[in-house]
Amino acid sequence: MTKFVIKRIILLFPILFVVTVVTFALSTLSAGDPAAIVARSEAGVISQKAVDIVKSELGLDKSYPMQYREWLKGVVRFDLGNSYKTKAPVSSELMARLPATLMLTAYAATIMFIVSLIVGVLGALYPNSLIDKAAKLLSFATVSIPPFVLGLLLLFVFGVKLKLVDIVGGVGTKSVWLPAITLGISHCGPFIMLIRNNMLDVMGKGYIKAARARGVSETVIVARHALRNSILPALTKLGVTVGSMIGGSAVIEALFSWPGLGQLALNSIYNKDIPVLQGFMLFAAALIIIVNLIVDVIYKAVDTRIKIT
Repeated sequence: MTKFVIKRIILLFPILFVVTVVTFALSTLSAGDPAAIVARSEAGVISQKAVDIVKSELGLDKSYPMQYREWLKGVVRFDLGNSYKTKAPVSSELMARLPATLMLTAYAATIMFIVSLIVGVLGALYPNSLIDKAAKLLSFATVSIPPFVLGLLLLFVFGVKLKLVDIVGGVGTKSVWLPAITLGISHCGPFIMLIRNNMLDVMGKGYIKAARARGVSETVIVARHALRNSILPALTKLGVTVGSMIGGSAVIEALFSWPGLGQLALNSIYNKDIPVLQGFMLFAAALIIIVNLIVDVIYKAVDTRIKIT
């Protein structure tokens, strides 16, 4: 296990190097001139002279390879630069928003897994029944309905009609439920079908039939034998999904005014705040890679028969 973890950590460095190249290219070569936006926000009036001064101050007058080299040197020193808008260190802005995003992701992932597990197992235990058809319909609906539509519906019901939550703003366990339910349910579809199909496959295995022949109760068969083997493949997908939740929660955070990394990223795109956008993309990619590493280690620990290379 130790050798496997060390090997995976070493592999992180070339992956992160590729991420830095892609991150810099996507953020730098996108449309719009950040120097013009900064000049407008600071001086109020855009002139070519003001734009040129800002470009020189921010180093944007250098060639792209030189800009990338300077940015990469900062990344190696854990210095992601300063925000064009707030002048604060990017790392400080990311760290200030990270707890809110991790809280939202943890709640969303828990909701998604519990709902998928219950629905998927029930669908497998009663194949081709009304329960199974309802499970398939729920799976299809969760991938078909855009998350912002579900979020608006929840806001209308629980915020406007029932007045159980604040519509705008709010941080904490009371305010996290609606965005977490929206984010979690929107990722349920593939998990429901994955768990259902795995469960159906396992329930048809020979050792399950042998257990039934020995008189083992159906509850014990499901709880001790079928459930564990059905969940294992879902663990790998859970790692990827949690990563996508962290990096792709921007719309949900903006909709519910949740002060996380996604909302910070959206603001940085609107303001052409390149250092913050680069920092977010690199940080989100690193989080996704680390989460997948942790899931692989858990996967290996849960079932030692599995060989992960």
